[in-house]
Amino acid sequence: MPQPGKTAEEMRAAIDRVIHHSTSVKTEGESYRLQNARRGAKPRKEEASS
Repeated sequence: MPQPGKTAEEMRAAIDRVIHHSTSVKTEGESYRLQNARRGAKPRKEEASS
């Protein structure tokens, strides 16, 4: 959804710039958050705020 004052073309250009300068990292396995969710564990205090 475009932000007020930004055209769709400006938003596409901004996203293109971010993606162009990014690095993709492939990871394998389940994240610790997914593992905790499947176990039914309560999130730690610092995880709850993110």
